[in-house]
Amino acid sequence: MRIALIQPDSPYLTYPFAFPSLGLLYISSYLKRHGFNVQFYDLTGGGKLPYIKADVICFTCQITQFHDVMAMREVLFRDNPAAEFVIGGPFPTHSPEACVGFTVIKGEGELQLLNYLQGTDTSGYVDPNFFPDWDAIDLTKYGYGLEGKRCINIMPKRGNCPYHCTFCAKQETGKSPLRFRTAENVLAEVDLLRTKGFEAVAIYDDDVLLNKKRDRIIFEGLKRRGMPYRCMTRTNLATIEDLQMLKETGCAELAIGFESADPYIHEVVCKKGTTVEQDTEFVIRCKEIGLRVKTYIILGLPSESVNSVHATMSLLE
Repeated sequence: MRIALIQPDSPYLTYPFAFPSLGLLYISSYLKRHGFNVQFYDLTGGGKLPYIKADVICFTCQITQFHDVMAMREVLFRDNPAAEFVIGGPFPTHSPEACVGFTVIKGEGELQLLNYLQGTDTSGYVDPNFFPDWDAIDLTKYGYGLEGKRCINIMPKRGNCPYHCTFCAKQETGKSPLRFRTAENVLAEVDLLRTKGFEAVAIYDDDVLLNKKRDRIIFEGLKRRGMPYRCMTRTNLATIEDLQMLKETGCAELAIGFESADPYIHEVVCKKGTTVEQDTEFVIRCKEIGLRVKTYIILGLPSESVNSVHATMSLLE
């Protein structure tokens, strides 16, 4: 059985080659471990759809990619009329009814796709201790700059964040249990990426410091390797001691979801579980110890007003 995995382009991004998309790379790795013949087609950055012959053709898709994916399906169907077409990712997970002509995989895809290909019905979730298929794409075209070093993205855990922000995708995808990769497994992947020319990492988990003992082992391992890192957390997770630990182990940038400086939007609409004052104090503490901090803002949230927008602008200033 020939499996084709297609990563659509992301032309809406300012710099599509900042980081590779990890979803299909994990699926490629998982299917190869189970003996499947997998071909990966990475169209990031304007790559043209090649001639493909396969038994099963799989796409990942965000809403901004859906039009292009449907057009590619039409082209591929002419050469593969007997092929099965599968789609997964954020848009199909939330809007499966729109994906006419596809079998839809919702949420985490590895085990579900394996079940589909094998005709099995295994329940549960994959053990997160394995690497994406880094050999499936041309990594030389990817690279984000962090502290003057070439940076790549990694995900040291899988599953849902334990918090309940109302705008989060997990509200519709259902429970995916939080699973932590071992510190040793994460650092082994880091060592592999170092051999591929990367000298810094961007940790793309929703929140670091959910498991502080394990995270410290990872951060100290990065420090020993001379690798700066960036990561994301919540302001109710990090104490001043945690922030100092991040600074000392080489955290070059810490990001938090601030969303809005309007207390009603922040605390009632978003249900962040934190207050504007708490988040503001967190940013001040970061600056006091010399830790660069980035705040994520969402515009257009329900009940937003001109005053809400100006309040957010003023706080950022």
